[in-house]
Amino acid sequence: MCESQVIHMIQQLSRRTLRLLQKASTCIDIGANIGLYTCLAAAQGKHVVAIEPLSVNLTALYRNLLCNDFLDVEVFPVGLSGKAGIKRLFGGNTAASFVPGWAGTSDKWYEIVPISTLDIIVNSRFSGQPILVKTDVEGFEYEVLSGAEHTLSLSPRPAWLVEICLSENFPGGLNDKFHDTFELFWRRGYEARTANRDERLIHPSDVGRWVKQGY
Repeated sequence: MCESQVIHMIQQLSRRTLRLLQKASTCIDIGANIGLYTCLAAAQGKHVVAIEPLSVNLTALYRNLLCNDFLDVEVFPVGLSGKAGIKRLFGGNTAASFVPGWAGTSDKWYEIVPISTLDIIVNSRFSGQPILVKTDVEGFEYEVLSGAEHTLSLSPRPAWLVEICLSENFPGGLNDKFHDTFELFWRRGYEARTANRDERLIHPSDVGRWVKQGY
């Protein structure tokens, strides 16, 4: 992932993503994987905090950072949850998840990794700064946000890009924390929008309808 590739991937991002990134001074990349968003943000001169627990992804992330000379990126080789400790990370590559049975993954295929909380990592370091938090954690969104009470309440409030699914890949068929995840934001005065070109405002009634319909 050298310079020309980074520039090409920047061009593929949505206008909204780029707009949010341009407004931020710091980008926190939760579930950094091999470093796509991390490198995109670093290429625009942002301070970047990359959080990734899976060893094979970390190896590729380190290589991509070195290739692009992004040597000031903070890398935390941990997963995130509601409290610190250790945890089984099931599966591998882009499908690794702390959710047992995620995407049909065998519970015998796992790696034990350290976990922390977003509040421990962020602490008070970025108070008063505009922050963009990208979260791609394969079904573990609610647990990650449960360890981000302080970060959610920062002023100015961070902008969040959160990948969340209602049914896809969940071993039980549905994400039973889907509505609760939205509520974590709404209770703090956030608004939620779709990540497509329409950027449609999401209302509680929308989430209730999706949960009732199961998709």
